[in-house]
Amino acid sequence: MLEAEKIVDLLRSNWNSANTENTIPEIGLIYDYKQIDLSLKDYILVYQGLSNITPESVGYPAHFGTTRVTIDIRTMNGRERLEMLRDEVMRIIRTNHRKNNGFFLITVDSVNDLSDKTIKLYRQVIDVSISEVMSG
Repeated sequence: MLEAEKIVDLLRSNWNSANTENTIPEIGLIYDYKQIDLSLKDYILVYQGLSNITPESVGYPAHFGTTRVTIDIRTMNGRERLEMLRDEVMRIIRTNHRKNNGFFLITVDSVNDLSDKTIKLYRQVIDVSISEVMSG
């Protein structure tokens, strides 16, 4: 399973709609969508980026892997909705950052606001790193 798929599963299984005005956004891998219609629903699109693997130590059979995953939150329902969606994503990451969910550790690297008010698109991109120990 790709790390991006693990993040999608984590978000879907821990989403609390009470924190987002009883709405659940469409959550999935960006590769699965040919087109999205933000007038119908909010979207959280996840995609995988750079991965690197380093040896734990010389002669030790385990390796330490880190993968960057991007969580792209999009809505046309205003800044307040965007902030609710972002806060729920951050809550899920914080409460599950060290649990045994198929990975070792999730850390937030950056949060960027890419909103375009001229077309009423509200968007934030959260980059996270997933670190895990892999046997050699």
